[in-house]
Amino acid sequence: MKFASSTIPKKTQQMPLCIQEIVELIFLFAKIFLSRIHVKVIL
Repeated sequence: MKFASSTIPKKTQQMPLCIQEIVELIFLFAKIFLSRIHVKVIL
């Protein structure tokens, strides 16, 4: 229960972490997309 009560006021600190996760996902999709383009160019 202590962990639950301590995580509630840390919502402001979790926001940038969520943004970082979204940015990382965008970079991953970009890498996959670019890799597919390079494969198509090579083929």
